[in-house]
Amino acid sequence: MATTMPKQTGAPTNGAGTPTGSDNVLDNRYARQGKIETDLYPYLKGRIAATVYESEFEIDDRHPVGVIDANEPWFVDVAWQLTGDVKHMICGKWRVKLFMENIGLSGDDLELENDRGLIDLDPCGDGYYRTRFSIPANKVTVGDGGTPYKAVVGITYLTNCPMRGGGFRPGPIAGFVEFPTIQFFKEGIEP
Repeated sequence: MATTMPKQTGAPTNGAGTPTGSDNVLDNRYARQGKIETDLYPYLKGRIAATVYESEFEIDDRHPVGVIDANEPWFVDVAWQLTGDVKHMICGKWRVKLFMENIGLSGDDLELENDRGLIDLDPCGDGYYRTRFSIPANKVTVGDGGTPYKAVVGITYLTNCPMRGGGFRPGPIAGFVEFPTIQFFKEGIEP
């Protein structure tokens, strides 16, 4: 049986399970809006948004950042929603990844999994999904003076059909959110 994305404890909802107000990343004025494309348009549509935070305090206040101390943990919240006549017929899984391209002179490119791994679709739900990336301190390598990275969250729909060699076959739904350049640095004041 498929399960929906966990909602934050005490998060206000619209009665159907979709968070409302500042807990809804899709409608958060600070969130970066992305794009979902599907071969089933206009019978299946989607929208996606994501936000980068440097601390739990910022998550609560919903203020994103563009400069991050690499010595500290940081987070990316992602939410997306499917709508349309056929959303209740779509079964499978979501793969959600964060791609980080180093555009400075030092450091490596990164490809990170979200905190939940593959996420089951819930064809009987409201079509709203969310996840978080919790990136530990010092995961991003930075040089002297800091290193800029280009970050993109990508989502891919995977059918329940297995592929030869393992994994699931990608289906006709994909999306992304592209962030502005994020500058990572190591604060020298901390021990």
